[in-house]
Amino acid sequence: AAVVIVTAIEPIDPSLVTGTGFAGGTTTVDQLEADHMYRSQAAKGLLEEARTALGHPDAEVVVLEGNPGDAICAYAEEIGAKAIVMGSRGRGDLAGLVLGSTAHKVIHLTDRPVLIVR
Repeated sequence: AAVVIVTAIEPIDPSLVTGTGFAGGTTTVDQLEADHMYRSQAAKGLLEEARTALGHPDAEVVVLEGNPGDAICAYAEEIGAKAIVMGSRGRGDLAGLVLGSTAHKVIHLTDRPVLIVR
């Protein structure tokens, strides 16, 4: 079976450039795009490190954009994943205290088996 190592980064918030209607923007389009590129490259670098540490040199690494729980579930559906294995840091709201908010969301959104590793 193929191994795909995935992470998701939040999308660019255009209100940082345009403002909210009550206040003006706080950055430029160029800076926002540069920050997004940096986050994407940093995420890919972390995935490549994880691939090596996990001993799966042939694993594909994929950086998704969007809400992490939603993006991971949609991608698992798209590629026909047999299962989702994910870590949990135990951060987030009350429901997330045990699993973590992203892990909690994935468990509730997908019909695939989910293995949570602390």
